[in-house]
Amino acid sequence: MPNYYINPSFKRFNALKIHALCWSVYVFYEVIVAGIITGHFSNPVYYLLYYTLNISLFYAHERLVLQPSLGKPGSTWKLPFFLVFELVIYLALSIMIALVLETLKIRRLPTVFNGAFFIASLYRAFLFMIFSTGYYFLTTYILRKNAELKGFLENEQLRAELVTLQRDFLRSQINPHLLFNTLSFIKNSSIRNPAEAEEAILILSEIMSFAMERDVEGCVSLSKELKQVENIIQLNQLRYAHRLNIALHVNLHQDFVLTVSIVLLTLTENIFKHGNLLDPAFPAVIEVTSTSEKIRYFTRNLIGNQMKEHSNKEGTGLSNLKQRLDIQFRENYFFKIDKNGSFFEIVIEFPIQNQLEYVNLKD
Repeated sequence: MPNYYINPSFKRFNALKIHALCWSVYVFYEVIVAGIITGHFSNPVYYLLYYTLNISLFYAHERLVLQPSLGKPGSTWKLPFFLVFELVIYLALSIMIALVLETLKIRRLPTVFNGAFFIASLYRAFLFMIFSTGYYFLTTYILRKNAELKGFLENEQLRAELVTLQRDFLRSQINPHLLFNTLSFIKNSSIRNPAEAEEAILILSEIMSFAMERDVEGCVSLSKELKQVENIIQLNQLRYAHRLNIALHVNLHQDFVLTVSIVLLTLTENIFKHGNLLDPAFPAVIEVTSTSEKIRYFTRNLIGNQMKEHSNKEGTGLSNLKQRLDIQFRENYFFKIDKNGSFFEIVIEFPIQNQLEYVNLKD
């Protein structure tokens, strides 16, 4: 999604227009209602001076009283002093406006600075201070929620980028190892068995073509990944003269299933890198099953000598795979590694991905 630059001055101008419109509606409504109730309207200068005072109080209360006292930790104690100072200034300005209006002979009756005058002035002050307080808490809440939403979106973006990096890293782990072993086999077979070398080249080119494909949101058709698993098995069978004992069992609830890419390939590569596949009594097993809601991968193999030497360590590929599943599904998946005697087993279950988000990858 492209980023469009919005000029801050343009945003401020729009905000000013909204404030001006709101105050215009409020002043118009109050003047009309007061005029109808009292049966007369005051001089426009009267409205201008007093509404300027009250609207100024609205913003001064929010910016100069509430923000410094409530917006900063440990400054709440300042609030009572600010309120008293604010009211004193407001009353002083009210008196000045009343004297100006009387000097200009705009008021219909002479001003009397008695209790009724001060009560009416304080009433108007408290009214606009209440409006301002509500505005302050509303804007503070909106800003806090916007900051939380921004942080959430940034975290989601980082999470998506991390998923991509983890996937690409796992892909890069598989390909060089497979490429090196296969090229060594092709080199040795090119003279003694050209037909096998040609078959290996064709299979390897298909795997490399799959590796260069860009998936969508880390997802791929399970049939495509299963095809690459079969290719990897076939390549290794060529390398070991078909002496490897491995069985692939697939049971899918429908032909097209969307899965998280590279997971099954990582499990398959792990079997060939660390397992013993030469004992026909104990073949390695790869099981892939799915229901309408989830996918299950199961692998089982004899522990090879290399894995025995590192029996207390989890391989880098599996560790990175688990981290990726954590990022992709958080807690909504199952991952289990079990070393049962001479056997090494892995079980992974996770939800089927949303097929509506899968574009241009279906066979």
